[in-house]
Amino acid sequence: LHHIDPKLFVPELRPYHDGIGQGSWYRDPSIPAYLKQRLALGVHRGIGEFHLNAPEHALSNVLAEVARLAIKHAIPLHIHSDVAPIRVLLDFYPTLKILWAHAGFTEGADVVGEMLDRYDRLWTEVSYRAGDIAPNGIDPQWRALLVRHADRFMIGSDTWTGSRWDEYTELIAEHRAWLSELPADVARAIAHENAERLY
Repeated sequence: LHHIDPKLFVPELRPYHDGIGQGSWYRDPSIPAYLKQRLALGVHRGIGEFHLNAPEHALSNVLAEVARLAIKHAIPLHIHSDVAPIRVLLDFYPTLKILWAHAGFTEGADVVGEMLDRYDRLWTEVSYRAGDIAPNGIDPQWRALLVRHADRFMIGSDTWTGSRWDEYTELIAEHRAWLSELPADVARAIAHENAERLY
């Protein structure tokens, strides 16, 4: 897709490959060399999305090398995790940029807000979260948070499997519904401007 239209498709580099998946990648010593080789192509604008299932996983030697690679290339890590691994990484690497997948997936607006207040190099995307943000119209707590940090939220579709592509129109329509309840400049930033700036 990037070769077809490099302005429209911006690739990230996922560490999973050759049977190395989400349960083991962070401790596999082959990962840094693999990432370095692929980053040398010069087309990837982030590393991820990858999973961290416990805060101690963020302290692995492999993660240390991955974080240093991201800092060197000035690209974000796109991380699927709850709040604890994100805190660990941002406390250890204050110049690291992180895109937090799904705003933590189950974290409430209060937790997401506390993280964005504390870490100015944290962004978040909200795929899978439309039902939390706007269960029946936009939730007031989420609305206040989206406006307060309008420069660090972005929508997402998370088309990780074929069925999600089949639902793409509906996924984007869900985002458009709650974005329509925000001020126009905030909605525009979250819809596309923040992603363009980050990547």
